[in-house]
Amino acid sequence: MILEKIKDLYSCSEINQEQLFPLQKWFNEVINKNYDEVNLCDVLKMLRQKMFLELAVKKAIYFLLDDPFVGELYEGQLFETLTELEYNFHTEDIARLKEIVSNAESLTNYHNWTYESESDEFLRIVDKMNMKLHHYSQV
Repeated sequence: MILEKIKDLYSCSEINQEQLFPLQKWFNEVINKNYDEVNLCDVLKMLRQKMFLELAVKKAIYFLLDDPFVGELYEGQLFETLTELEYNFHTEDIARLKEIVSNAESLTNYHNWTYESESDEFLRIVDKMNMKLHHYSQV
């Protein structure tokens, strides 16, 4: 458990302007959170914006270990976002991601998908992550 606020972990400060854009408002809110307070929407935005990546990856893994299909807008969104991320995963992250891939593969057939081809789309993403993880074991 990390009790420090993001702004302390990453030595950043709030954006102080008279008028803030939505992303700036979110930034000011999220840097005042600690690890436990960061939610799925925060993690997805961190990954898309490539901000606070070490924390975002750890929290993404936490969410995916619980539910490999988790997403804000659609099922599998977090898995897909993490798969597309260009990031050098730490050794302990790789081990957990392999566990998530295995879990996702075994649960896909039992998951209640919104439409028929959705499981195939998700399995393509799982395969892509699997290839990515295989690359790490080759290095």
